[in-house]
Amino acid sequence: MRPAAAIVGTLLCATAAKGQQPPPQPAFTFQEVMIPMRDGARLQTVILTPTDKSGPLPILFRRTPYGVPDGPLPQVPAHLKELEQDGYIVVIQNLRGRFKSEGVFKLTSQVDLTDSTATNETTDAYDSIDWLVQHVPSNGKVGMFGVSYDGLTIFASLGYGTTERSSGQ
Repeated sequence: MRPAAAIVGTLLCATAAKGQQPPPQPAFTFQEVMIPMRDGARLQTVILTPTDKSGPLPILFRRTPYGVPDGPLPQVPAHLKELEQDGYIVVIQNLRGRFKSEGVFKLTSQVDLTDSTATNETTDAYDSIDWLVQHVPSNGKVGMFGVSYDGLTIFASLGYGTTERSSGQ
């Protein structure tokens, strides 16, 4: 009977010790900010910075109507794993009028670029990239990624002089 009690005791101690190990460090730090646009609207933006990388890192930026993470990521999603491993700061932004972003969501990229108060996906992308370069510790290079509507926002951003900043040149 004593060998069985010893085995049970050993298993209980091993389980207790395992439960006392600190949780693994998250792959990204999580920061939510509201980036101001030229008309005063603020867009909900999440900044995910790799925790195991140092030095100035490039930013990969995605603008989306589909939502941003609402808190720290318990594990790295498959679609971000290689970006995290390569040392990218991942920034995800809800479009104007979506979720916590202020303003009105319009399913159009039309804007009068001669009107300095007009806004759309193009001007919001420009204002956001400008803010990111000035406020997020990085190497100053910002690229964009996304498919579906997120991909359309990349195309829209090219119409207002952001290509130099987007390509990091």
